[in-house]
Amino acid sequence: MVHYTDILTKPRYRESLFDTIFLSVAVTLVTLAISTLLSMVLVRWEFPLKKLYQALITFPLSFPGVVVGFMIIILFGRQELSPM
Repeated sequence: MVHYTDILTKPRYRESLFDTIFLSVAVTLVTLAISTLLSMVLVRWEFPLKKLYQALITFPLSFPGVVVGFMIIILFGRQELSPM
């Protein structure tokens, strides 16, 4: 069992913690940049299928996570990772 003090004192856990923080900040910044650009395009220009695109990007917000998870299980079935 890992104690909270081990996370800050042992290099292995500390490196993993910093890598996780760095990755989450980097992904957040990239996502913000992409979403800002796409939102500016949606607000400023008219193009074919704009309403469909708006509906598709807001579609995941209308379902709770449990429903989406159940839908994925139904669509893909119960598949296991097979050893190579």
